[in-house]
Amino acid sequence: MSNVQDLAKAFSEYKDEVLVKREELLEYAQSIISGLKRNADIVRIDAETLELQRKLDEKQKSRGQSPEYQDKTSDKIAAANLEVFKEALGELRLCSRVEELLLKKKSITLGDSLEIHSQKVDKLKVLADSLACSSSKAEQRILEHRRQKEDALNFRVKKENEVSVSEKELLDEITELEKQRDELEAQLKKVNISLNAAAGRLKQTREERDQFDEANNQIIFSLKKKVLVFTFCG
Repeated sequence: MSNVQDLAKAFSEYKDEVLVKREELLEYAQSIISGLKRNADIVRIDAETLELQRKLDEKQKSRGQSPEYQDKTSDKIAAANLEVFKEALGELRLCSRVEELLLKKKSITLGDSLEIHSQKVDKLKVLADSLACSSSKAEQRILEHRRQKEDALNFRVKKENEVSVSEKELLDEITELEKQRDELEAQLKKVNISLNAAAGRLKQTREERDQFDEANNQIIFSLKKKVLVFTFCG
């Protein structure tokens, strides 16, 4: 269990270390991309503004070279006025777009200079290398802890097997000893029964002997008494 906890702790520490460096790397990369995007937006706005200026210049030149209509009928004049109105409206739209682009360009913060951008790219490479190194080290350490965990698990399995074998042997031995105990208890019971029977017979034999001795003593006493009587009478 402790090996598993150590592995989890190590993985968490290495994961935090890698995540911190990865977040720093992403933040720095976003900063570089943001600076490039701002510069790209400004370049795009400048290009579009130049194109619009070119179109305005062309329209102004075209207006200056427009021929005067000799036939000043009402229809011709109306058509000419309509064309002039369309040209003026087009120029107005172009000017409005130019103004919009200039305001947008003014609102955009300038991006990094080439020197600063180069420095950031160099630092980004350093951060990327550091992240790769940290990731590699973390992976190696995790693999090492995983190997240690596997070794510990294998050792535990081996010990469990050894304990199981020992436990089985002990259980078999206990079973055999219990069997012998039961046999001995049965024999002891028989011996006790035989012992009690023998003790009973011994007691009976002694009682019979005592009775015999008492009767024999009485007979002897009676015979002695008769002998004495005969002796005195003779």
